[in-house]
Amino acid sequence: MSTAKKSKKGVTIYTPGKACEGYTLIAPQGGYNVWLIDMEGNIVHHWPLQYQPCFFARLLPNGNLLYQGREEENIEGPVLKVLDANHNPIGTLVLGGGQYMIEIDRNNKEVWRYENPFLSHDFFRMDNGNTMAVTYVQLPDNLKEKVVGGIPVDPTTPFWCDGLIEVNPKGEVVWEWKSYEHLAFEKAPLCPLMHRCEWTHMNTCTVLDTGDVLGSFRHLNIICIIDKKTGKIKWQWGQREVAHQHEPIMLDNGNILVLDNGEHREGSNYSYSRVVEVNPKTNKIEWEYTADPPYSWFTGNQAGCQRMPNGNTVITDAIPGRVFEVTKDKEIVWEYMSPFYGPHANQKPNPLLYRAYRYERSFPGLKGLELKADNYKMFNAVYGNKGLK
Repeated sequence: MSTAKKSKKGVTIYTPGKACEGYTLIAPQGGYNVWLIDMEGNIVHHWPLQYQPCFFARLLPNGNLLYQGREEENIEGPVLKVLDANHNPIGTLVLGGGQYMIEIDRNNKEVWRYENPFLSHDFFRMDNGNTMAVTYVQLPDNLKEKVVGGIPVDPTTPFWCDGLIEVNPKGEVVWEWKSYEHLAFEKAPLCPLMHRCEWTHMNTCTVLDTGDVLGSFRHLNIICIIDKKTGKIKWQWGQREVAHQHEPIMLDNGNILVLDNGEHREGSNYSYSRVVEVNPKTNKIEWEYTADPPYSWFTGNQAGCQRMPNGNTVITDAIPGRVFEVTKDKEIVWEYMSPFYGPHANQKPNPLLYRAYRYERSFPGLKGLELKADNYKMFNAVYGNKGLK
């Protein structure tokens, strides 16, 4: 099959021989399902969930699925006071994140659960069986004034930042880290266009082979490596380079790949997104992907990226529910437009995808799993590939 003419939904571009073959895992926002699709956009496996995923899911090497979930009603957790243009309170908003971390097997049976109403934007299953997770932490009142930048709000408004917790299989917190104890306030100013009610907004917590943690503070335009033994930040980068980024990942060559969303980009006359590969030894960008022209691709918030073994990069374009794959030479060799539309608070149903992940056919978690589109004929009749004819 050669590259085909585009249509609106499903796989709209696929170039065999150039794309990295495998299966793509998506967890549409606003729904209760996780789907595994093949290279042609056909559903080959399905996990119906008890809770809405917040905001994505990961397939583990043992074949189980790990996700964060939340109940839409009676949710507890960190709350922001919503203000109007004159800073008058007009309501409250529960910050994004889950109440539960849940692991289910391929038959949808729950095998592990951890409950915490302050779970935030990321989680990572470690080699020792423990799970690292980002949590919301309230900034102590006596430290509020140390935060530089941001739009002033009512001084009684809670000021939130982030922490990390490592949870063992028994649900015990065996390690904890708080951002305000280790970030230098004067070197970590809040974006001037964000309200002073959430400081750091951590959206990544990948545990590296060294045991250290790769993190990302969206509101500060900072990605960093945290020394897990001491808690100190041993490397940071991003200010005046990226804008409100998501999902940095460590590559085999020692470089770091990150989705630079570009929201509130400093010094630019227009908004655009890109993926950059930075060398942490030199702090120099060695590769980047932007659309042509750059402003033709902009995903202001959420989104992610993944480097594949063949050197390609799989990118989640969150807002339109698009996942696409580019070569090192920036050729798009695979593209998928999600047909799944979920309801969102105060919004019309939309196809939002926070992150998607590609798994090669040799991935251990796929072993023994019958991945056939014929097993999901009814789903595929409605949601299966309609983009390639």
